[in-house]
Amino acid sequence: MLTVEKLDAFYGKKQVLFGIDMALAERRIAAVIGPNGAGKSTVLRALFGLGPQREGTIRLGDEVMPID
Repeated sequence: MLTVEKLDAFYGKKQVLFGIDMALAERRIAAVIGPNGAGKSTVLRALFGLGPQREGTIRLGDEVMPID
């Protein structure tokens, strides 16, 4: 299970994601939908550590993923 709690993301000092919470059970598919500029790509980049600075908790199963 993937669990995200209070995920915030920042580009420099500017906060662009505010308190994202989500959970995805094993063997399930989820979609992130919304209009252009809503933060869909930013959420995914923050989850995988490829984008902006981030704060919050990301768990994959029982393992807490490090946030830099």
